[in-house]
Amino acid sequence: LVLQCVSFLLLLVGVSLIFPPILTGIMCGTGVLKISGETGVRMLLVRICTLLVLFVWYQLDSASRELPEKDMKMIAAKGMLFSVPFVVLGAWLSAKTLWLLNTGVSGDCCSLAYGATDVGGKFSFNPDIWLLFLTVSSIGLFLLALFVASKKESSQRLIAITSCCGIVWCLPASVCLLYYFSAYYYGVSQHPCFWCLFLPGNYFVGYPLFFAMTLVFSQSVVLFVYGRFSIFKPQLLGWSRKKMRKSAGLIIVGMLVYLLLTGSAVLFL
Repeated sequence: LVLQCVSFLLLLVGVSLIFPPILTGIMCGTGVLKISGETGVRMLLVRICTLLVLFVWYQLDSASRELPEKDMKMIAAKGMLFSVPFVVLGAWLSAKTLWLLNTGVSGDCCSLAYGATDVGGKFSFNPDIWLLFLTVSSIGLFLLALFVASKKESSQRLIAITSCCGIVWCLPASVCLLYYFSAYYYGVSQHPCFWCLFLPGNYFVGYPLFFAMTLVFSQSVVLFVYGRFSIFKPQLLGWSRKKMRKSAGLIIVGMLVYLLLTGSAVLFL
C-alpha cells in the first residue's frame, strides 16, 4: 500500500511536471493524457481503484492483527487476493501509457484540448446549482459526521446515510473545484483543467485539495465497512464503534481542509 501511494504520487508529479516540458506541444497533464488517449485515463482510474481496494484491505488486516478473531485473518487474506488484479492491471496500463508517450506524437495544451469556447462543458449551464449543492451537502455531511464522531452509539441507518453523503459530497466538490474555484487559482475560466492546480505557479495546491477529497471519500467507504462489521460481527461492536468515530472525525478534517483552501482562494486571490 505504501509503495502504491508513493508510485501514484510520483505519477502525478510526472504527468504534471516532468513530461510536459519534454513532449511536443504539451503545457500540462491534460496534453500528456491526450497523447496517451484512453489508456492514460484508464490507467489513472485503475490506479485510484487499486489504492482504494488496498486501503480497505489495510483496515481488514488491522482488524485481524488487533482482534483475536481467527476468521478476520481469512477475510483480510481474501481482501489481499482481491487487490491482485488491480495491481497487475495498473502496472500493465502504466507501462503501456509510458510506451505511448515515447512514440513522438505531438499534443495540445489544456486550452486547445478542451476548447476555448467550452466554459465548463455540460456543467456550465448553471454553476450556481453545483455551488448550492456543495454548500448544502457540506453542511449536512458536517452535522452527520459530527454526530457520529461525538456519539458512542450510532444507528446503522445513520452510519449508512453518513457514508453515502460523504461519497456523494465528492461529486459537487470535484465539479466546483474544476468549474468554479480553479478560476480563482490560475485565472482561466474557459476550460476545466485540474492538472494546472499541480503546477508550482499555483503553489501545488492540487495536492492538498485532492488529498482532502480522497480522505473524505476513503473514510466514507471505511465507515460503511465498519458499519457492516458491527452487523455481521456483534463481538466486534465496541471496536467497530471506536473506528467509526475516528473515520467520522477524519471526514470532517478532510472536508474542512477542502473548504478552507477553496474559500481562501476566493477571498484572497
